[in-house]
Amino acid sequence: MLILFSLFIAVWLKAEIPRFAIRVNRQIYQETTSLVNIGLTEQQFLAQSVLQPKQPRSANLFFLLFPLIMLCSESPIIGTIFILLCFLSLLDMCYYLTDIRYLVLIFLLVLWRV
Repeated sequence: MLILFSLFIAVWLKAEIPRFAIRVNRQIYQETTSLVNIGLTEQQFLAQSVLQPKQPRSANLFFLLFPLIMLCSESPIIGTIFILLCFLSLLDMCYYLTDIRYLVLIFLLVLWRV
């Protein structure tokens, strides 16, 4: 059951990586147009945005990594935390969201608590 769950999560999170940029751009467009008339349609704004959707090849590793994490983890909650950390790390590598040191710190804290 956990293997099927991890494969479902792999499919879902792989699809979420390019959607992240689209959602962020839409939110920025809505906030900007509520404050200032920029004279662009949403499609024009999305086309001109620096933040473009990306689909990294490394997201395919989710299909191998997530079931392995669930098999090797002692509890499903710990496995889910590791899966989320893997997803956030890849999202961070694609879009440069945070300083990677914060993710390493969270990862080490999770390992320390286990």
